[in-house]
This record gives sequence, structure tokens and C-alpha cells, in this order.
Amino acid sequence: MKRTPLKRKTALKAKTGLNRSPIRRIAKKKATKKKPKRALTTAKLLKKVQDVFNRYVRTRAAVATGGWVACCSCGQVHDWKKLDAGHYIHGCSALRYDERNVHPQCTACNRFRHGNATGYAAYLVKRYGPDIILYLDEIKRQNKEAPKRWRRPELRELLETYTQKLKELNQP
Repeated sequence: MKRTPLKRKTALKAKTGLNRSPIRRIAKKKATKKKPKRALTTAKLLKKVQDVFNRYVRTRAAVATGGWVACCSCGQVHDWKKLDAGHYIHGCSALRYDERNVHPQCTACNRFRHGNATGYAAYLVKRYGPDIILYLDEIKRQNKEAPKRWRRPELRELLETYTQKLKELNQP
């Protein structure tokens, strides 16, 4: 189908925006600026709390050792920024933000050795005593029967708590 001169002009106007008046554009910009901020969804809150919590776990260990932290599974020393916050029991919502279940772990142990559970268990027993493994396993078993669902108020409270703890750690 051939384009007639009339169709070309209409297409040109649509591309360049010549058919819109500047008053409409200004009114449209003002309307978009006044949108109220939406509350964070539960998923976004979970991610935000997880980020702050993981940073807290790594920073807590770094403050005590001057920035160089030993992996809880293999014992290798790394800069705290290059470590992960590894969970001994992962995939359990009830233990997601439990400080006894999360410790600094090198990326090799956490990602490629799937948590290096034997080294991690030895670390937990050394730090908390032999009952900690049974305690964490019991929480995991209870969570399978009735999974923990995080609500927004709980997540906001956790976010405030760990943000405050991070600020306290970062102060000289």
C-alpha cells in the first residue's frame, strides 16, 4: 500500500509531537508528580530486611576483628565485604532472621560447597554449645508443620531494629 502525502504528514506529526499542545504536556507532568508513594509490598520488604540483616551479620563480625573475618565453615580469612551471610539451615522462614543461624561465610563455602554444613556445624557447636544444632533442627521441624509467614508490621519492626543496630556498630 502506497502512502499518500496526507498519511506522511500525519505520521510526521505523531513522531515529532506537533499535534500535542504544550499546555497538555504541562498538565500531564503535574498530574504524574502528585502520585502518592505506595507502601512497600511484602516481597520488597523481605528483600530490604534481608539486605540490612545480612550487612549487619557481616559488619558485626568485622567490627570485632578489624575488617578481616574468618569464614565460619572453613576458617579462611577474608575482607568482610567479600563474605556472604550464610545460613546453617536455609529455606526455613522462621530461621531467616535468627542471628544464631546466620554467620559470615566465604562465597566458596556458601555457594559452591552448598553451605559446607560439616564445618558450619562444628563452628556452631564451638560457639554456642552442642544444643544449638538440636534447637535449630527443632525450629525447622516446627516450621515445616506450620510455616512462618512474615507480615508487614513485623518486617518494618525488623528493618528498624537492624538498621539501628547497624548504625550503632558503625559509630566509633
